[in-house]
Amino acid sequence: MSEESTISNLEMLRRVIPSPPAMLYKRVLPELDNYCQEFIRQSSLAVLSFVDDSLGFHFLDCEESLKVAENQELIFTLPHGTRETRDLQNIQGSLYFLVSGIGHGLRVNGYAVLSREGIQFKVTAAYFHCSRAMARANFWEHGNHHLNIEKPCNGKTLSCMALDCIRLSPWLLLRTQNRNGETELSPRGDPAGFVQVLDEKTLLLPERPGNKVAISLTNILDNANVGLAFLVPGQPWVLQVFATARLTLSRQRLELLCIRGKLPKVAIELSVKHWAIYYEEALLNARMWEPTTHCKKTSLTPFSKVIAEHMNGSGVLGKLSAPIVNAVVKKDLKNLY
Repeated sequence: MSEESTISNLEMLRRVIPSPPAMLYKRVLPELDNYCQEFIRQSSLAVLSFVDDSLGFHFLDCEESLKVAENQELIFTLPHGTRETRDLQNIQGSLYFLVSGIGHGLRVNGYAVLSREGIQFKVTAAYFHCSRAMARANFWEHGNHHLNIEKPCNGKTLSCMALDCIRLSPWLLLRTQNRNGETELSPRGDPAGFVQVLDEKTLLLPERPGNKVAISLTNILDNANVGLAFLVPGQPWVLQVFATARLTLSRQRLELLCIRGKLPKVAIELSVKHWAIYYEEALLNARMWEPTTHCKKTSLTPFSKVIAEHMNGSGVLGKLSAPIVNAVVKKDLKNLY
């Protein structure tokens, strides 16, 4: 791959994806406000990932495993028999909260410490993520696919079972980290099989329009180590892939990712270091793809109202900007590519 096709610094990235308005950064909160706590109370599932690849991803049944303490720390317990988590003293990590039937999610960053109560997660940043990835993935449609997996497995080159997970997955979470080791969990979604397999050690992930900030891409420029968790709707098996990433503008690569006649502006090329498939009981317990578990939209504050207030405050300006934000959100959902 030529050097010209690789994005190696922030200046090159911003030529392709311009810097977002400064206003968008205001939506990132240093703690959990009432809207965040409302979302967490309704969440059926949280996905947790630490900066250390060996700790992997963990899927938490929010009703059974998580609570918000008075000091706004999150306290959770990992299921009995969970993979070894070693010493979690002050280790950076991120959480992504999902509410059944709802498109947008909540991203929470911070660090974890062990305590007698379980694992305490000290929040340093929280913000909501738009619905575009889930809309592209049609995430809440129950899948009819069956994964022929009988027990957890792992390897360094992608096996047939790992490839099946990739082929059937319409949605994943991408974990990145910046130069300070601070992590982010960001969703990616498209029709099933959207991640292209170039060979048994190389994957290609499209960068579609999202929340306009491109934190994951800037993190990759700082630190190439990433993790991915592939979900197949209705299935309890999750493929975790750990890789080194680079950003590419190669026309040949981008054409492999074309949908509706549109190419992504950037692709993430992933060199696989190792992978593992785990059975996640929390996915079964949450019953997320059963329509009876889907949350009524009226039970949550509308996404556009939350974003308007996070950017402009809860006063007059926040209220006046809500209809404008709502119009932008609707336009984004009509222009998924």
